[in-house]
Amino acid sequence: MKDTKEIFLIVLITTKDRPQKLQRALQSISNQKLVPDVVIIISDCSNKFKILTNRVILQFENNLRILHLKNRRSSNMSGSINTALAFVKNSHYNNDKTFIALLDDDDWWDDTYLLNCRNFFIDNKVEWVISGIIRHDEKYPNGVFQQIPDKITVDDFLTTNPNIQNSNL
Repeated sequence: MKDTKEIFLIVLITTKDRPQKLQRALQSISNQKLVPDVVIIISDCSNKFKILTNRVILQFENNLRILHLKNRRSSNMSGSINTALAFVKNSHYNNDKTFIALLDDDDWWDDTYLLNCRNFFIDNKVEWVISGIIRHDEKYPNGVFQQIPDKITVDDFLTTNPNIQNSNL
């Protein structure tokens, strides 16, 4: 079992021109029972939203250790995540003792999300944790839990939505 005190917890947030949603995402991280060691925000913001995005980030710098990176790759979520992963790799974190969680700027987590994922990671000695999600929409304003399947195949992604997205990895 990995020693829980040795696990370095990183949260990656991709953002583009949605400072109000980023604020909600950061608030959900700030409210976690297990606060991450570092939050890396990868921005694809247009000039119009750079100042507003920076203001939102400044609101949380007393509660969270935040690094703000500009996306250096293709202008999309994949490019942003790859920018952050390259940064983490070049920062020489110990891969065996680093847990990375992904959060879209328009999503938020329950306050025990990181604690539960980290505990599952340690207790089950896995390399990936994919949690279920709670979807909030007009039909379910209070949220509806969307379970992920116990077993996933390539066909599941081609023919259905197995409820796996960036914010539950």
